[in-house]
Amino acid sequence: MYVRNGFFVSGCLLGVFFAVLACCVPLQLDALTVTGNGYTISNGDTTPQAKDGTDFGLEPIGFYRRNTFTIVNNGSSSITIENIFKEDDFPPPPPYTVYKHSFFIYDITPGALAPGESCTFSVSFGPQFYEAGKASIVISYSYKFNNYQYRFAVAGETDEILPRIRVYQYCGIEVPNQLVSAYQENVAPPCVDNGTDYGAIPVEDGKPDYQLSTFFVITNTGPSSISIYNGAGGDPVHVTGDQDDFSVILQPTITSIPPGGTSIFMVLFDPTAGGVRNAEISFNYDDGWMPSYIDNDTYIFPVTGVGQAPEINIPQVLTGGTYDFGIVPVSSGTKTDSFTIENQGLYELDLTG
Repeated sequence: MYVRNGFFVSGCLLGVFFAVLACCVPLQLDALTVTGNGYTISNGDTTPQAKDGTDFGLEPIGFYRRNTFTIVNNGSSSITIENIFKEDDFPPPPPYTVYKHSFFIYDITPGALAPGESCTFSVSFGPQFYEAGKASIVISYSYKFNNYQYRFAVAGETDEILPRIRVYQYCGIEVPNQLVSAYQENVAPPCVDNGTDYGAIPVEDGKPDYQLSTFFVITNTGPSSISIYNGAGGDPVHVTGDQDDFSVILQPTITSIPPGGTSIFMVLFDPTAGGVRNAEISFNYDDGWMPSYIDNDTYIFPVTGVGQAPEINIPQVLTGGTYDFGIVPVSSGTKTDSFTIENQGLYELDLTG
């Protein structure tokens, strides 16, 4: 013990203090290791490599690649795997342009691993709408009453866009998926060429001569079958928006579409009121390139049309107004005036009484 500036300092007690402090902070141990293809992936590895499966390489959009990784308990006590999840690398390092959204983790089996035991989990890379993606895989675990994380980076790229499913108007013009277009920032409005703009149709209360329907063809452009399944309303294809004006009068003729196969559905526009009428046509599908509990896709596109209401005019009186017959003597009985009905619209005007 010695005195300095009026303070008593014990070298022995000071050493004990630091020893206790060090014991209170859990240190990252090498009890857990992760391997891919037999190669060890270091904790904190930020450089994906093809040899250990962390670099998924090039994969076309619409397809996926799945790699399996092994967790090994190299410690002297049990390890409990709490969770395995993915995190964004933000901002992503060049040349990557997206984050975790192209990566999926599954076959996760959280639980205890005894010393020497191992388990596996899978990561798939399924590029969606971008050229490259990168994410961090994080394994959260506990060992000897302390919590730890083991993390490593994964990456993948795509050099081409190969949609697994397309929709065409019956004459062969494509109707793009609005969800894909939104990601690519080139959402196109409905147009006449692909049948999604129905133009102006008279409001004629269901008369066949004043309805317009369009055939749409779902095409499977991928290597495996695509399933079209029923939505909340019980039918595969459903309408949101102006549902009184647009209806699906023919549901898909085939709900399991083989590679290269097609399925047809029909949408009818029968306006119930004048003015612009808008709706969205959508259906859900499983393209088979990811497990259904991870990836259920939606195809959606807008439709529009104009209800052309009859335009009637009576020059002698305004719409909703009154007509004054003036003073009619009781002795003369009645007074008769003539009224003119004018059709100022573009379509035939039916007078029903």
